[in-house]
Amino acid sequence: MTYYDLTIEKYQRMMEALKDNGDDLATQATLLAILDDCSEDDILDLPLSAYKVKAAGLSFLLEPLNPKPVCPKTLAIGKEVFEAVRDVRKFTAGQYIDYNTLIKSEDFNQVIHNVLACFFVPKGKDYGKDYDIMEVAEKIRRNVSIGFAMDVCFFFQKRSIASINSMLDYLVLSTKIRMRKAGRETRPKLKEAVEKMEALRDSFNAGTGSII
Repeated sequence: MTYYDLTIEKYQRMMEALKDNGDDLATQATLLAILDDCSEDDILDLPLSAYKVKAAGLSFLLEPLNPKPVCPKTLAIGKEVFEAVRDVRKFTAGQYIDYNTLIKSEDFNQVIHNVLACFFVPKGKDYGKDYDIMEVAEKIRRNVSIGFAMDVCFFFQKRSIASINSMLDYLVLSTKIRMRKAGRETRPKLKEAVEKMEALRDSFNAGTGSII
């Protein structure tokens, strides 16, 4: 079992269960019930040997999520195909606003399916038109793995940082050019502006703007 075998829905439920883990054994039974789509009583009724085998299957949760910046051009759920808008610059205003609102959520894991619904649009449709976005988000939540979801989010995070870096590089260069022509009074202010922009660029490259 890996994060690529675990749906977003089950991951979210498991993370909620782990928030209140006063009794480790009880929490373990809850996690196994979520994983196996059964009741906790079904888990507790298992022979001890079978329970131990199942419990060992939870070991992957001890490993950190290690996303890769990957986003396919399409996503298939059953017979439905969703096309990825992989360039943030091609987002509609509504799409961009929804994305930025969601990534600022206090509990990103609980809205990650909504974030993916910003990226994946039903084939042949325009974002938010002639289909229910929340319905798409729920389909993603129930059918897409948390491993896949994190990969996609990391892909867009890297793209966003690259775009910000390009913008900052241009601003730094243009400001340095202005410094050469500026007078003594203006030059220190421009130098300070350059230092701030370079610090901001370094913070993004160091991952301080991470959403994951």
